[in-house]
Amino acid sequence: MDLLTAIGSQERSLTMMSLRAREEGSGPDPLLVCRRAAELELGAADAANGEKKAYVRRGYREAAN
Repeated sequence: MDLLTAIGSQERSLTMMSLRAREEGSGPDPLLVCRRAAELELGAADAANGEKKAYVRRGYREAAN
């Protein structure tokens, strides 16, 4: 199974869980919870990557001086 197929399968599974949760009126929507967690994870990765790039740029500037 390739990555895109796995992601699609996971998305369908979460969508079904989400629909069941809405019908039952139980707790937060699992799909929204998972999406928010993924957004936070991506944001943290972007921030760490930005910090790494800034560190490298500072290093190049210091080496040039």
